[in-house]
Amino acid sequence: DPPEERPATVIPDRGDRQRAGALEDVCLDGTPAACKRWGMDGFYRSVSDSKKGKLGRAIRLSWYGDSVIATDAIPSRLRGKLQSTYGDGGPGFVYLVAPHKFCHHEQVERTQSGWTPYGISTTAVSDKMYGAGGSTAESYGGTAKLSLKTGAANAELYYLTQPKGGTLTINSGGSELLKVETAGEAKAAGYATAKVAGAKKLEFEAKGKVRTFGVALENPAGIVVDNFGIVSVNVKSFGNHDPAFFTGELAHRKADLLMIMNGANEAAWLGPGDR
Repeated sequence: DPPEERPATVIPDRGDRQRAGALEDVCLDGTPAACKRWGMDGFYRSVSDSKKGKLGRAIRLSWYGDSVIATDAIPSRLRGKLQSTYGDGGPGFVYLVAPHKFCHHEQVERTQSGWTPYGISTTAVSDKMYGAGGSTAESYGGTAKLSLKTGAANAELYYLTQPKGGTLTINSGGSELLKVETAGEAKAAGYATAKVAGAKKLEFEAKGKVRTFGVALENPAGIVVDNFGIVSVNVKSFGNHDPAFFTGELAHRKADLLMIMNGANEAAWLGPGDR
């Protein structure tokens, strides 16, 4: 409609939920008294708690998608905009070994040797344990290095405990920051945290059989945008997860907002006469 014929947009007063810095809390369905925001309330509560110094960690946004997300071109724009408003929470969750050569992160540079990556849309792993980001990497003595373009206070390692598991050590500047024994009676999710404040480079050294899902690099406050984009992902790819394991990993990551951006690869399902 021409501008003069458009009805005025009235945003009801919802207290501190109406606006959160640069973010607008828009009611998608329902009345002002009973508004449905399709899962956004938890995110706005975390933003509000963070601004009051009550959250106790960085605000977490996990973005899932295909190649469009995997390059980090779009997530990095959002990351920069949000971090300029709410503070630099760090790079967030980062694949220790990328599932595909076109999976990038603009706040981290990765190099690795001796690792085999698996992903929900790339190379399958038989136990279907891919972790929160849909990718896992295995090594029998490999190394990996992360060069950080922005600082992080803590590094939480996500790994798999398993029978006859080896050790994974995190070093920086010649100093050992963390040594994790990954052996366990059965395959299960494992987590370990190291203080990495001031570290510009992190070196990961595996001895024996080691499986990792990635590392969360965070500061005590601010906001992070996890890039969980993987090349060739479509909505069916998520069915490759072991549901119970994936659920547990999501619960541990405890993201305040999940974003899912798929669609390009689904176009391959269309036939010549489809619309």
